[in-house]
Amino acid sequence: MNALSIEALESWLPVPLAFPEGPWPDVEEWAAQIGDVLPDDGGRASFAAALRELQAVAPPLPGAQARLLWLGDLARPHVAHVYVSPGASEVDDLVALADAGLGLLVQTVSRTEVEGYDRSVLAVLIGDEQDPVVCGRFLGDQAGMMVVVDLLTHEPGVLALALDDLRDLFAAVRLVSTPS
Repeated sequence: MNALSIEALESWLPVPLAFPEGPWPDVEEWAAQIGDVLPDDGGRASFAAALRELQAVAPPLPGAQARLLWLGDLARPHVAHVYVSPGASEVDDLVALADAGLGLLVQTVSRTEVEGYDRSVLAVLIGDEQDPVVCGRFLGDQAGMMVVVDLLTHEPGVLALALDDLRDLFAAVRLVSTPS
């Protein structure tokens, strides 16, 4: 059995998928404590409110195992999700899974080497005129398990700014064997 481990990164803040989580019994305690680390410039309360809203939003796909807030642009919060599933060894080409589950169009896909993965790709996906969304998505095979890290936004410039940090997040994901 594998457990998900994500190395702490300066650019990403974990957003619990459910409560209780760690030392926080509920979303109010979590948002207040996270909001308190910001300088009190009048934005602390609105940031805590935004955190509560983010925590309540359902991930774009079922089965998300982690959710993280990108700290590169706090004025417009953007969240990445991490998914892990078995069966990567059954997929001949990860490119075929680039758009799985999202219903978006593949704009680009490129093979990329990321430490800790046997193989990996980066896909950039786009919506249409009715849903002008863009998505950066890393997919990789880690010891036969499929790891997907994606960030969806309505702002293409934000995706361009966040892409290096998204790659760092993907590289920080580790599957750790645990006793059954």
